[in-house]
Amino acid sequence: MKVAYGKGVSLSGRIAYGKIKFITLRKYEISARPAEGFEAEAARFETARRLVIARQEELYEEALEKASASVAQIFEAHIAILCDEELLEKVRHRIAQRKTNAMQATLRAFREITDEMLATEETAVTERIADVRDVANLLLDALAEAEGGALSEPGGALCTEEDAPAESSGRDSFIMVAEDLTPSETLRIDRNSVCGVILRGGSVNSHVSILLRSMGIPALVQCEGIERSWDGMPAVIDSAEGTVYIEPDERILNEMRERQQDEKKRTALLSELKDLPSVTPYGRRIRICANIESPEEAIAARENGAEGIGLLRTEFLFMNRHTYPDENEQYEAYRKVLEAMKGMRVVIRTIDIGADKTPSYMQMERERNPVLGLRSIRLCLARPELFRTQLRAILRAAACGDAAILFPMIISVEEVRKSKALLTECGKELSEKGIPWRMPETGVMIETPAAALIAEDLAKEVDFFSIGTNDLLQYTCAVDRGNGLVEYLADPMHPALQRLIRMTVEAAHGAGIPVAICGELGADLSVTDRFLAMGVDEISVHPVAVLPLRGKVRSMKEEPVICN
Repeated sequence: MKVAYGKGVSLSGRIAYGKIKFITLRKYEISARPAEGFEAEAARFETARRLVIARQEELYEEALEKASASVAQIFEAHIAILCDEELLEKVRHRIAQRKTNAMQATLRAFREITDEMLATEETAVTERIADVRDVANLLLDALAEAEGGALSEPGGALCTEEDAPAESSGRDSFIMVAEDLTPSETLRIDRNSVCGVILRGGSVNSHVSILLRSMGIPALVQCEGIERSWDGMPAVIDSAEGTVYIEPDERILNEMRERQQDEKKRTALLSELKDLPSVTPYGRRIRICANIESPEEAIAARENGAEGIGLLRTEFLFMNRHTYPDENEQYEAYRKVLEAMKGMRVVIRTIDIGADKTPSYMQMERERNPVLGLRSIRLCLARPELFRTQLRAILRAAACGDAAILFPMIISVEEVRKSKALLTECGKELSEKGIPWRMPETGVMIETPAAALIAEDLAKEVDFFSIGTNDLLQYTCAVDRGNGLVEYLADPMHPALQRLIRMTVEAAHGAGIPVAICGELGADLSVTDRFLAMGVDEISVHPVAVLPLRGKVRSMKEEPVICN
């Protein structure tokens, strides 16, 4: 018998066995009840909104327990959507002007918002549609409950009948198949019942994919060739190859079992590497650090054997709230990370706000192409008081441990000099107030071709470089990696990217400063030898990738040489 199969994009290297189960489609009955007046309907909406906020706060805590602080921020983002004044005004307007009930007003307001997002054709915006729909479905659930008529299945009013999955359950272990999922649905997956997930749609970088990876669920997205007739059939997900086999034969099953056993042995061996140095058998030493997004993740970094924090993303302090974080709040957060790392170096990146991260309280103008717009260091220099507050907090925290400061999205020497001048001024302000502080080492992120091409000039201004391979690859190849239509073009081995990295390393070492890799490419073990051959001094990755990377470094028998 010929084995049927489907192909998709893998989110992990794990394997799952189970029967295929297509998700039951959910149906909504939007209340046709006549509106009872603005005050009554607005009150209904407000009650539902507060209820959903409370539930999202519970999911936040659940995500902290099941996943990580960075994953929990997904649900903080949902709370931010629920507090967005533009959205609230759209709902109120429909209640007041069109005399619709709260449920109808909510549905129409969210449809207008998602239509506007789709019209932008910007992946950074359209990827957030799943989150907006998730919030809408939760609001409609709450409103339906208030109407007194429980829905036969929760959620899905903003989806077509073909892309509206419901939460699944069942006693037997099965592989869930859906068009797509929302973050709330993903977190509610019963791990005792669901052994794997296959999504016909989705994106590798979506919140749902981040959740599935963090929860350790074998999953494929953008999976083609899945047929309804397979419902109930036994299957195997081979995430490493991005393949799902239907009714696999004994040969395939044996191969998958052997690989699972090999994975268990590898995991056990990795745990022995925690306290060992990152040195190759031929004597090449490289620092392996962790990228984190919150103080809570610093503990995970240390437990996974990280030699420091190569990148602390500070956006977590600015997102999913209604006001700017003040200097003391930022200082306390940075201090906690430094204390958690117990004397190890912590590189604090100044905020990379903009593009797909735009808090409503910042009142940023809508840009046609925000990825190339007022973001990151550009925003900080355009709003110096915002920048000064963060710089003062970092200077104060630096007095508590080994901190360094990293300026992102640099394209010119002038930007570096302006940033350093502000840093010096902030130090003087603290001294005048008698507040302890320390001047940390400064570095720049090389994440644009412009920065790589002037690396020799930049190296004279700073103490270290950190190469952000995610944006450097995107800007070099003009490829939106979150766009399923072109993400196959985001080739980490593209000669242009490789040459820019080599140029950067040579410029850094020519000036006597170290250089780190801090993008996702750092965790790709297939290019570790290339980075070592280039002379990279440090690689910083997600905490869970630290030990596999150390294992790779320690197993390299011969010194790699770049031939091209």
